[in-house]
Amino acid sequence: MASETLRHDWQDNDVLIFTHIPKTAGTSLAAMLDRQFLPEERLELRYFQHPHLFDEIQAESEHRLISTDEYKQAVKTGEDVDNKFGAYKFIRGHTPYYPPPFKTHRAVYVTILRDPKKRAYSDYKHIATYNDNPKHEVVKAMSYEEFLMEDDLQKDTRNPLTSFILNKSPKTEADFEQACRNLESMAWFGIVEHFDASMLLLHYVFSWPYNFESWHLNRARMQSPQPELSAKALKRLEALNHYDIKLYNYAVNLFHQRVQHMATELFAENKDLSEASLQLEAEMQVLSSEVQALKVQTEDLQGALQAKEQELQRTIERYSGMKGALRALYQAAIPLSARQRLYAIRDRNR
Repeated sequence: MASETLRHDWQDNDVLIFTHIPKTAGTSLAAMLDRQFLPEERLELRYFQHPHLFDEIQAESEHRLISTDEYKQAVKTGEDVDNKFGAYKFIRGHTPYYPPPFKTHRAVYVTILRDPKKRAYSDYKHIATYNDNPKHEVVKAMSYEEFLMEDDLQKDTRNPLTSFILNKSPKTEADFEQACRNLESMAWFGIVEHFDASMLLLHYVFSWPYNFESWHLNRARMQSPQPELSAKALKRLEALNHYDIKLYNYAVNLFHQRVQHMATELFAENKDLSEASLQLEAEMQVLSSEVQALKVQTEDLQGALQAKEQELQRTIERYSGMKGALRALYQAAIPLSARQRLYAIRDRNR
């Protein structure tokens, strides 16, 4: 990495842009990112199938909404983008990596990637399940293999990860290499299959407090088993995601490097704390030894005390026995009539 540190140096003119690739846990991530900004600082890009419902949808949203097409057109023309989008601190939506030509602001990109084969199956399940998808009626009766083999249904699903990162469909190795460079330039990217580590890295990069709350997506749904595919269908799946598979493998390797970099930085930043912790641990071991010694002494004292208590009890028992024996001797030595006269004298003297 060109930068000496992974931490992002926030500037007042920064605009965080989340490239949300479909079926990559982006909704869960977007909800978490939303919490880092005020509603008036957020802008969400949406595809509106029913534009006449925009006002109603906007009224129900905490933050501002605009159509994805409107955003793309504004970025493409570059017309007044600072005034249009510079007022926001966070922009998110299904929009590819295409930094707005800001003059007075800086675009800061983030995204999250998912295993292409798992993402492809999730995409099929979504289309087959939800009737708001234009392909639903055709796909709902199809098996996954049938879906993969149908050319007309795959026009928009070839290498979606690379297409979003590249801002066009990849055709050559040069395109793939550019996608890798675009990914490298992002302040942060995560990997769905390493979600916990991704969240730690995200909060570290942007210096956000991490409260260890589970930000997890629906694990059961995201980890649903993949169906068995024939050799022909598997080959087809890999062909449809040729560049995505390469990009994902590259991203996982780069991600591991960044996590290791984070660990190194954290150790360096907390070196004094680590040394103090080691010293404290040594002191605790000494105290633990002293406590153990006192415990042994206490056990010895308790044993001695118990022995004395037992000795006292035996003395009391002997005293009681002797007292009883003396009483018996007294009664045997003095006749009853004499004892009665002695008792009478005792009572008069009271």
